Parts: sequence; C-alpha cells; structure tokens
Amino acid sequence: MCNVACLQMILFRHGYKFSQDFIAKGIKNNLNYRTVEHADLVNEFFGINKLPFETTSFKASQIDNLKEFIVETIKRNSDLWVELYNPIMYKVPGGHDCLVQAINTKTNKVKLVDPYGPHEQIYEVVLSKIARAISKTNRERGFLVVKKI
Repeated sequence: MCNVACLQMILFRHGYKFSQDFIAKGIKNNLNYRTVEHADLVNEFFGINKLPFETTSFKASQIDNLKEFIVETIKRNSDLWVELYNPIMYKVPGGHDCLVQAINTKTNKVKLVDPYGPHEQIYEVVLSKIARAISKTNRERGFLVVKKI
C-alpha cells in the first residue's frame, strides 16, 4: 500500500526503522486510500509509538497558493505527503500517494518520490498537473504535512 510506504519513508528519513507490516497494523490498514481524510490515524500511530511527529491534513480547497504551500512546507523541513488521483497522473483508476521532495520555483516542476514500482521512483511533474490531481477528481484530495515536534 502506497500510503504505508510513504509513512515508512518519512520515518526512515528521521531515523526510525519500522516495517511496512508494523505500520499497516499500527494504522489498522484503515486509511482506505483516503489518506488526506485520516491524519488522525497517523497521529494516533505516532502517539502509540511515542514518535515526535504531528500530522496535519490540507485538502485542495484549503490551499490558496499551491506553489507557496509546497515551498513553505519544505522550508520548515516538514515532510509533504500527497494523495493524488491516478487517472490524471498515470492514466489508471484509483488514487495514489507520493512524497514531495522538492520544487523548482523557476520551472514549476515538483519532484515526487513514488513508492510504486513500474515507473521511476523519483521524477518531476509540473505543478499544474498536481493541482488537477488533488482537486478535479471524484473527491477532494490533498496533502498531509508531517512535522517533527
């Protein structure tokens, strides 16, 4: 599950080594591919495991300026976890989670880290495509911001 893999990558970045099985059980496999709606389950996982993190959810409609949102989140050294709509991103059904690694403010390209295997794991996408993939979908999607506290 891409959401479990994203949480694992965030934890690894901060030196915490948990298996995907442990994480999946810890969040009760209950994100149900609706990651942006379940910051509470991620926060509960952090609390139970005494991890110094806090997660906040931001739906697309809550973000006035997507470029600024990404730039400021990265500046604060927070992790940025995005839930995307697959038909816009990859031309297949469903949703998918990735991490945002960087943004080039000159080219408006966002570097994503993707846990899915059939394509490159790190690649760039134009910001406007991400904007469409979180808002013009069958339901509103967005970001989880994970910050160390």
